[in-house]
Amino acid sequence: VIAGQRLLVMELNIFTTTFLNGHNELLWLRNSQIFADRAGVCNLSRSEHTDCSVELELMAEDCTPAAIRGLEQAVRKWCEARPEDWVSEKCGAATVVSGGPHGVLCSMDSAQAGIVRWRFRAVHQLNLQNPLQVRMDTSQLMAGLLEECVAR
Repeated sequence: VIAGQRLLVMELNIFTTTFLNGHNELLWLRNSQIFADRAGVCNLSRSEHTDCSVELELMAEDCTPAAIRGLEQAVRKWCEARPEDWVSEKCGAATVVSGGPHGVLCSMDSAQAGIVRWRFRAVHQLNLQNPLQVRMDTSQLMAGLLEECVAR
């Protein structure tokens, strides 16, 4: 990703790099121009697993330690059942969140009085090169977490 545009490297030379953009157009950029970009260069194909979060708002009286541990276990169990999608040993940790859903793939609206927003961590096997699949799998995780809440 360069300047917010997803590009595929086609040819790398000493002074220039040739890219293919999303419209099947070839772009030639000077290497000095690429590395001078303030946003930097992001190589999505080499990125780590995607660190996802799902957020859930609960009534304050429902936020007992036992209830939260149960929801953490539900997230872990969901991820363990789908090892092709999730890194299960890194999933499930819950934290209380203040503020909006910044940096979260699936969440509810802003918390109101008497409501506590919980963020449950999940780590996807895919990297950021596959954002639609990661978003879809995270949405399914959110649905599974909501089902667990209703069952309690």
